[in-house]
Amino acid sequence: FLRFPSESSLIFLFVSRLRRLHSFSASSLQFFLWISADIFITCFTSALVMGCCGLAFGRLTRTPATVIYIPALLPMNYTWIITHMNMEMHCLPKHGEEMIVETWIERNAHMLSVRDFRIYQKQADGSELLVGCAKSVWAVLNLQSREIVNIFDHPMFEGAVDGEVLNMARAPRFKPISLDDLEDDVQAMKAGEVLHEIQYSDVDYNCHCNSCKYLEWMVNAVKAFDNQKPFRLDINYVKELYQGDTMWTRFVKTDNAVQYQQVDENGITCCNAMISQIEKIGC
Repeated sequence: FLRFPSESSLIFLFVSRLRRLHSFSASSLQFFLWISADIFITCFTSALVMGCCGLAFGRLTRTPATVIYIPALLPMNYTWIITHMNMEMHCLPKHGEEMIVETWIERNAHMLSVRDFRIYQKQADGSELLVGCAKSVWAVLNLQSREIVNIFDHPMFEGAVDGEVLNMARAPRFKPISLDDLEDDVQAMKAGEVLHEIQYSDVDYNCHCNSCKYLEWMVNAVKAFDNQKPFRLDINYVKELYQGDTMWTRFVKTDNAVQYQQVDENGITCCNAMISQIEKIGC
């Protein structure tokens, strides 16, 4: 189920059971990135939607003036892209469990749109247990200049968005990973790097590497954790990658966190992320 509670969002019924998913591990963090991307693209694409990894479908029933679809932006050579994601999860869902995702726009300001999420697990008695939350930041990209533009001054937007603020701890500051300074960790397989080449299937409708692929390559480079403790994901997208580009995923692992840095062939950072264990979710 997907719930849009506020006037600043959509009223949308999304019914989904995780029928095709057998079990979840740390590598399945990408599933929740897929959820966030599919929900957001759902909001900005069309009335009839197939989403959530192809597991379900739904139909928009009301569209407020604050929502701008991708088809409305494409004639102007604009599109939506994700720039940041912060997520905290108490646990990952398992096969057959019913999850409920609640989402709303927190604010549109300074060229960025902030969309928040709460993730619930349906209990046997019908109640809903809060198991996770996320904050995502989106921007409008000019497809020709590949620059971020301020769409919120455009006449197509009517009125400001003043949604509920999801209180989450600030994201960590990412430091560059220098493997030359981590020789012992490299020998112990606690640090390293993996090479990737961007393939045709990695590219999305924005003609650049799909945001889910970055996280997929990260968790494939090194497994985060084997236990089921609550965790937090922070990921920042810095630079676009295109088909044919090469990228290195660097990682360094400690007792309670894994930091990732992805760089292109010139050593320029494309994406930073950290998966860390936490005592409990703070939302």
